Amino acid sequence: MKIGVFCLLLFTCLSLFVCFLLYPVRILHTTLCSQVGRARKILTGYTNAMEHRSRLIKGAFILFLLIIALIIIGVLTERKPERQPTEAERREEIIKSSYQKPTEVRQLTGTILSVIGATIQFEAPDPLDYQPHSDGTPQRTTVRFVTVTKNTKLTELDIRGKNGIPTTKTITLSDFTPGDTVTVVADHNILTATEFDAVEVRTVVK
Repeated sequence: MKIGVFCLLLFTCLSLFVCFLLYPVRILHTTLCSQVGRARKILTGYTNAMEHRSRLIKGAFILFLLIIALIIIGVLTERKPERQPTEAERREEIIKSSYQKPTEVRQLTGTILSVIGATIQFEAPDPLDYQPHSDGTPQRTTVRFVTVTKNTKLTELDIRGKNGIPTTKTITLSDFTPGDTVTVVADHNILTATEFDAVEVRTVVK
């Protein structure tokens, strides 16, 4: 009987002792849980704030890139004022549009430089220099060599003629002298030919 009472008292004391030891632990656990919850809330709020700030930074960066792109596009597509042509350039353009480049020439008029054998050397205006010079310089000239064959017609045109009527007569190669003005006619294109046979050579007496 005494042993049973003793054991009961011992168990009760141990229970009270354990409860006494565990109470501070429970309080500490509750406190820690409370602090951890508060810290978690703080950490969650900080994380949300950082995410919000990151989104703002990304938005501002994208907006900055868009502004830069718009500025670059505006600079590249800016229409520059057209330069107005000068008076000389306008005059040159009018001349170019008024005079067409020749594609075929079959006769040239020039001045005899020499007569050697059956070849007449003469100087004539260059047909490729067909536009008036805006600076007033004379037209470029070209030197050609024409061969008189047995079929070449040699004539002399007398503007004075008889009673004011021009007359034409046949002459010989020896009648041509340096300084005479002649018109040389060919049966093909002599635009750039420097040597060719003539079908007619005529001189003019004024």
